[in-house]
Amino acid sequence: MLTATREFRNRPQDERLDMARRTRQAYELLRSQAPDGDREEFDWTVQHARVIAQSARFYAFDNATEGTQQDLYRDEQMAANLTWWYEHTGSKTVLAAHDGHVALVSNSPDYPRPQGAFLRDRFGAGYLSVRTSFGEGSFVAYDGLSTQETLPLGTFTTGPPEPGTNEYTLDLVPHPVYLLDLRTVREPARQWLTASRPTTEIGTVWPAPEADTSLLMSSDLLVHFHHVDAARLLPAEGRGAPDAECRVAT
Repeated sequence: MLTATREFRNRPQDERLDMARRTRQAYELLRSQAPDGDREEFDWTVQHARVIAQSARFYAFDNATEGTQQDLYRDEQMAANLTWWYEHTGSKTVLAAHDGHVALVSNSPDYPRPQGAFLRDRFGAGYLSVRTSFGEGSFVAYDGLSTQETLPLGTFTTGPPEPGTNEYTLDLVPHPVYLLDLRTVREPARQWLTASRPTTEIGTVWPAPEADTSLLMSSDLLVHFHHVDAARLLPAEGRGAPDAECRVAT
């Protein structure tokens, strides 16, 4: 998949835009048809076509000049797909994603509106945004300092948190793990949680810059861990689980 994605993104933008136009046209044509038999199968087929069209459009943006629009489109479409799932199944839905995606507000000027903001618009208080944080420990991510064309997966360690960060104060609470309801917290903690300060958000690639984040504005609930341990990956074709050679301390 990584090879195919890289090859597609390296094509001329005119070609990528044409691909996006044609996949969208195919989706619209399919959606306009009536199901011939199983309605459930038809609905899923249309949704699969929709995701293909979304992916083609996402990769058709100009990476050099349209990064902000691309990120906005991605989160808007992720929210649309989750809404489709919820409305189609009619059951409670759990969304697992990066804190930056499930947040109610953005903490980066390059990242205009996260998925969580679109979901809050659609579901109101029915959408509950849960943030996680930790003091120190290890985790698996792609090595952003690598010079390899395909970034290798590595196990990284970080912490303890620096003074002045959100994690530093959260880690002073004498519990190994705790849940904080940001909707009902009282003063003086409420004032502290409202202010924006450096926060570590670990996504696909590490290291990543800290972002100024207001915990109270961005989430409904917060789960803080004093210590976390990295997942142990199963061996895969052409890639073993991370070992000591991939370990980086930050």
